[in-house]
Amino acid sequence: MSLPEKTINQIAQTTDIAADDILIVEKSSGTKTIKYSDLMNAVKVSLGIVDTLEITEKGYIPEGYLVANALNDKQAQIRAAYGYNGKEIKLSWNEIAAKAAAGDFTGLNIGDYKDITLTTGESVRMELAGIDTYFGYQSNNNHRLYFISRDCLATAYAMNSTNTNTGGFPASALKTTLNTTIFNTLPADLRAVIKADKRLCSTKGSWAWQEDQKLWLPSEVEVWGHNTWSEVGYGNGCGVQFPIFAGSLRHICKGQGKGKAEQGSRSLWWCDSPYASNTTNFCVVASDGYASSYSYASTALAVPLCFTV
Repeated sequence: MSLPEKTINQIAQTTDIAADDILIVEKSSGTKTIKYSDLMNAVKVSLGIVDTLEITEKGYIPEGYLVANALNDKQAQIRAAYGYNGKEIKLSWNEIAAKAAAGDFTGLNIGDYKDITLTTGESVRMELAGIDTYFGYQSNNNHRLYFISRDCLATAYAMNSTNTNTGGFPASALKTTLNTTIFNTLPADLRAVIKADKRLCSTKGSWAWQEDQKLWLPSEVEVWGHNTWSEVGYGNGCGVQFPIFAGSLRHICKGQGKGKAEQGSRSLWWCDSPYASNTTNFCVVASDGYASSYSYASTALAVPLCFTV
């Protein structure tokens, strides 16, 4: 094909273009031609654009709308806590762990959930509370997913047998109970993929790295994003608010037993933070969702199930 010798402004313009129309492109290797359809496919690939929006369940937008990566990021922001009930995660725990290890979080949003049944017969709904929340030193540069139960366990537990917060959560009887008796009631396939990453915990007057907590409790800062009754400084060790708690009390208010919060029955539940102003109390989440510290360590309160995959 030969081209007439004309300047650009001498060539007739068009507003119509078909898939098989030929365009001229100037490359480093010389002047080339490309079909319009091939050009559009190349643009889609480079931008991560997909063709279809397939809505398969009410309120859920799957992968497949404009720039996929940008949409996935926006979903995570919008759906975090603001009225989003979550969708069921239908993957097995092995598949979830494999996605986490690969840093592949597609199809997962904060608030999505997976139900488990303990060996006691109790059913617990686990919600995705954080995605790579502590990526870096605390996770040994491994990608992680953080799960916290929608409601607390049906049984209440004391933090200690006596009213002491010395040594903080790491020295508590509840920490031992969680990581022995309660951990052993989890399904075997779940137990196999839970990680005991580093957690910088307040030990009352100091702090220390802990690497033996397969089951843990969120700190006051991890719930509200700031200190209220915990120690300023030592109480900030695990100092990132989990996204599921941001913006509303929807996931902060918990009942004692699956479905209780939704039914309007809410309970006080333990945080792992010692109360700053005495040696007898730990910080708690009040039944109305506010930060409180009026709970002696020997008081039996509700306990959420929390773990890292």
